[in-house]
Amino acid sequence: MDVLVIGGSRFMGRQLAARLVAHGVRTTLLNRGTHDDGLGASVTRLVADRTDERFDRALAGRRFDAVIDFAGYTGDDLTRAVRVLEGRVGHYLFVSTGQVYLVREGCPSPSREEDADGPLIAQPEDALDREEHAYGVGKREAEAVLARAHHESGFPATCVRIPMVHGPGDPHRRIERVIARVLDGGPVLAPRAHATVRHVHAPTIASMLVSMIGARRTIGRAYNVAPSEPTTVGAFLGRIVRHLGSDAPVVPVDDVMLARYGLRAEDVCPIGGRWMSVLDPTRAVRELGLVHPPADAWLPGVIDAVIATMGREPLAELAHRDRERALLAQLRP
Repeated sequence: MDVLVIGGSRFMGRQLAARLVAHGVRTTLLNRGTHDDGLGASVTRLVADRTDERFDRALAGRRFDAVIDFAGYTGDDLTRAVRVLEGRVGHYLFVSTGQVYLVREGCPSPSREEDADGPLIAQPEDALDREEHAYGVGKREAEAVLARAHHESGFPATCVRIPMVHGPGDPHRRIERVIARVLDGGPVLAPRAHATVRHVHAPTIASMLVSMIGARRTIGRAYNVAPSEPTTVGAFLGRIVRHLGSDAPVVPVDDVMLARYGLRAEDVCPIGGRWMSVLDPTRAVRELGLVHPPADAWLPGVIDAVIATMGREPLAELAHRDRERALLAQLRP
């Protein structure tokens, strides 16, 4: 079997590529070559930017049993991929996001696959919110290109929507940012502490994607992958604190109080912002048997793995810890 991974040099893509190699799959990575994937001579590498003709040239004449695309962010990205790979790929697995629901006006939560259809919310005024909005809209447009290609020519695409991902090698260092706050004695501020989350585990998602390769029944469809068991922002943070054997307080805080100290939810907690999708995985469970374990089953291992590599690079997000502590003093006189 020959599989192309678009992306594949970091985090989930690298973990998936390693699994493919372990299964004896001939694996090709296509990316810009800016990061060491650590896979040595076990993979073939194509260096190209998917947004220009280098992508076309790199893939000219090549055929693949499957493509797994971690790096498609716009409709244009997928238009080029479909054009270049039409008739030369057996199964195209596109890794999408729960953010396709968050940009839909009035979208239910937990969100089912069919809930993605509908009008979009207006573009936010805040710069960071605009970035998140653009990400969700771009992924929707990418999915739409694949749906249209499947309808018009039978292009064999499957969309896999996932929420926030945690695991070793996370370039966003989300769990590390929480651990650092616990290890310095706290507090751990919890914006939207009671909000539901269903975060996922990168190695588990990588394994699930491998299991989906060649599953013909998935073609032309979208699937949510997430735990069936919900937790909350506060409970998730509490699990980290307890695993570390700490008594650091997890303190709920609202956006109004954060703003008084010049802070945003994302400044103090990497999982407490408004752009947190909550996915209903019923379709993937029933049709494909993709049961994602609850956080209790995988979070301790992630914490231990992160601790083992902490301290190699400073965390810029800790620059405002003094303001966080001042806020805590106001909340707990």
